[in-house]
Amino acid sequence: ANFDITCSGFCRREASRTLKLGEILQLRNMVTPEQLQTALNIQRLSHRKFKLGEILVAQNLITQLDLQKGLMEQAWRKHGFWVID
Repeated sequence: ANFDITCSGFCRREASRTLKLGEILQLRNMVTPEQLQTALNIQRLSHRKFKLGEILVAQNLITQLDLQKGLMEQAWRKHGFWVID
């Protein structure tokens, strides 16, 4: 069978790179781009004293479970596993 995969270049490129936690949370609609940027600004201003996930949980933007899921997906992607919703 001949399969036409319309996103072949994009899918390979996305699968082969490790996504940052913020990208994963945004991809999963757990945070908006604005919320992510605000949290990154807080992190930058704190001289990276706080991790991004800690900031997002402290601001009640995500739950501890959301953070765990995002970190798990990041680890899976890092090791080459595909993540399917």
